[in-house]
Amino acid sequence: MTSPTIRYEIAVRDPHRHFFDVALVASGNYDDTAELRMPVWSPGSYLIREYARNVQDVEVTDPKGRPLNVEKVSKNAWRVDGAANGFVFRYRIYANEPNVQSPHLDDSHGFIHPPAVCPWIVGYTSAPCEVRLELPEGWRSATGLEPVPGRPNAYFAADYDELLDCPIECGDFVDVSFTVRRRPHRIVISGGGVVDMKSLKRETRKIVETTIDFWGGAPPYKHYTFIFHVFPGSRGGLEHRNSTVLGIDTHAFHPRKKYEDQVLTLVAHEFFHTWSVKRIRPTSLGPFDYGQENYTRLLWVFEGITSYYDHLLVVRAGLMPVKRYFGNLADFIGKLHQTPGRLRQSLAESSFDTWIKFYRQNENSPNAIVSYYLKGMLVGLLLDLHVREKTDGRVSLDDIMRELWGRFRKDGAGIEEPEFESIAADVSGLDLRRFFKRAVHSADELDFNAALRPFGLRLTTKRKGESSENGDGPTPWIGVETDARDNAVALRIVYEDSPAERAGLSAGDVVVAMDGYRVTPDSFKSRLRALDPGRTVDLAYFRRDRLQQATMKIDRTFETDVAIEPVPDAGERARRMRDAWLGSALGTEAG
Repeated sequence: MTSPTIRYEIAVRDPHRHFFDVALVASGNYDDTAELRMPVWSPGSYLIREYARNVQDVEVTDPKGRPLNVEKVSKNAWRVDGAANGFVFRYRIYANEPNVQSPHLDDSHGFIHPPAVCPWIVGYTSAPCEVRLELPEGWRSATGLEPVPGRPNAYFAADYDELLDCPIECGDFVDVSFTVRRRPHRIVISGGGVVDMKSLKRETRKIVETTIDFWGGAPPYKHYTFIFHVFPGSRGGLEHRNSTVLGIDTHAFHPRKKYEDQVLTLVAHEFFHTWSVKRIRPTSLGPFDYGQENYTRLLWVFEGITSYYDHLLVVRAGLMPVKRYFGNLADFIGKLHQTPGRLRQSLAESSFDTWIKFYRQNENSPNAIVSYYLKGMLVGLLLDLHVREKTDGRVSLDDIMRELWGRFRKDGAGIEEPEFESIAADVSGLDLRRFFKRAVHSADELDFNAALRPFGLRLTTKRKGESSENGDGPTPWIGVETDARDNAVALRIVYEDSPAERAGLSAGDVVVAMDGYRVTPDSFKSRLRALDPGRTVDLAYFRRDRLQQATMKIDRTFETDVAIEPVPDAGERARRMRDAWLGSALGTEAG
């Protein structure tokens, strides 16, 4: 009997047609009937994506090239007869989805996302894997996989799980490298945009250093690769065990505020996942079942708390001013307050239902759900401040996260759903049951002012535009989000219990006139500003091309700005705890 080995030969021949030509070469001895399955989702992105839909032109032969019988037996599975002495499973993958969770191929680059390209052989996921690439002249490759000695563009994985967690970037990309803690780190950039590689290298290195210091000890990888996809409209990121893929819009590198908010915090977020999610994880997220949903109520911890630290670590690294950090936090709080679904869905429920709700949103979603990223981040903030205040700064969320890391290093096991709360209580020495019941397991309102006050801070709200120098004045809030459509105002979202909803408007309506006069996307807000509270206004709108009328009453609610401001006379204790939290003093920049 010969031990099975699996090789994926992936060829790029006509990149403008968006096809990868793939051959899965199964060598050694197998069961006479083999079953191959394509994953239906990607770890780190909790949505059934049905990658098998992009598979075509399947052919199977034995090692000598003789045809074998192959039958598709489910949406993502094929059965091969006569496989005992090995076989070659050939197919093509259509790859034209330029996002971090799917493969993409054109004449500028190729992105191989293994869950969408590489099926597994049932019963043989522990077999070693090799990937061999056939690339156009001038193209190179970059990945977290280990290279095969003496063979260009060939890589080795110890098993299928490792293969799936190591994406491969191909093309004529730009790259730079740096070393931290004697570990090589590589930045690979495909796409366009005006990128200051020197600054990106320096500031990515600073984030890496700050994050490694946060967790303590040596980093849990031999080398690390940052893959940047810099394309128009690109966004999001996906973490992997020793690499990450970052979708960055072409224009996100300027000005500085956009660069901090859209580039540096994303780098920090995905790199933080190297510890939290890729190692520390819920038990349901490893080992993975690639054929169906993997449920957990802890995504608020692993995504939300990671989102809390992505901004905070950029501040601690000295790459974002504290005042700007407070502005971002205030914006997040304001966004949460504008989401009616925060009063309907708990964080635990949001985590569990991500498969059917968060990644499949419609126009009613803001009224029905809350983001475990957004609210999870803010609950992370509240938990950190609560623990710091109650222990007089002796313990923080930092200590709780490091305890999770220490426990993982001891046994490598995941955590059960109740464990995060019990570990937080053990580390802090506090009874946190009331906190978690309110913040995580209910849809009750959160009290940010009570949490900020001991740190010499306060949350303020004022009417947007009230002190505007151009004299625009405040805008009445009618509860809609709009898009421009044919120079008219299309309602994208209508919030529940808002003036617009009470008037009978709904998402999809196109408003064309107010009190008999035409409105456009440019004039809509200025017309609203002219209306006094209590006033009624007649609206003309199209619903499925039928002209209709509605009467809307303007109430006394206005669009608002939220800010976090230092309390002028904060005491020494508040300043001490605040500086320990932020990693630096506020100084004069915060006023």
